[in-house]
Amino acid sequence: PTNGASVSVWLDTADVPTYPPLSGDLDTEVCVIGAGIAGLTTAYLLAREGRSVVVIDALGIGAGETGRTTAHLFPPDEWYSFIEDKFGAANSRLVADSYARAIDLVESISNEIKAKENIDCAFERLDGYLFALPGNGFQDLEKEYRSARRAGVAVELQPSVPGLSFDSGPAVRYANQAQFHPLKYLAGLARAIERLGGRLAVELRLACFRVALRLIGEPLHSRALARHELGLAAARRRAAERLEREAKLLELLVRLRGAEVRLARVEAKLLELLLAHIGALRQRARLRGRRQRL
Repeated sequence: PTNGASVSVWLDTADVPTYPPLSGDLDTEVCVIGAGIAGLTTAYLLAREGRSVVVIDALGIGAGETGRTTAHLFPPDEWYSFIEDKFGAANSRLVADSYARAIDLVESISNEIKAKENIDCAFERLDGYLFALPGNGFQDLEKEYRSARRAGVAVELQPSVPGLSFDSGPAVRYANQAQFHPLKYLAGLARAIERLGGRLAVELRLACFRVALRLIGEPLHSRALARHELGLAAARRRAAERLEREAKLLELLVRLRGAEVRLARVEAKLLELLLAHIGALRQRARLRGRRQRL
């Protein structure tokens, strides 16, 4: 889970700095909410360009998804065949180019962290493989291979994954992928952000929202709070309208039930009268029969 209840192998093998909550108001150009890979990488790049940056997080450095990632920089989970089918070949090429640039950026930052912060992120280029055991997983490897090639990815279709203790069957090889230690990467980024004049702090989730409003300025703060209050008022109004509709519906159901009861009573009375009439007709018929015999 990402609520801090468990410790991943990455969290257990990295010296991750900790930070206290913000102690008061401050001025900054940029407030980054979230101290994972995306947040700290963004904050580092901004700080490197001379921007004033503050990073705040609900739990701590890498305490969410980043601290529990697989740590391999690999093609998207949807795979290129799916992306091409849903969004077209041109957009599939954009995704492939984005992934390649992202890996290059992480490699470049990892080298900077190693040189300037003396932290080795264990970044390593290596090949990735996609295979499917019989009856499981990805079924159309050739389609993925063709789609990846059209997207500009360096791929090969191979008879099996080398180096495994079992026969994987056919596999798609994605060349020049990467893996790294995500928490060492974040530890290096955090220290680099501090060295460049940035600040990091840990807050509760609701406090993060309040701090973000303070940081972006009073006019926007006021408008944001006003929108928040309007949203609450609208929600209350919708809830009241819903309750009113439900009350009217309940009243209608009660009336219908009462009408059903009255109708049942009328039907019972009519049935009683009908039975009495039938009984009278039978009595008359019997009397008529006696008179005729006499």
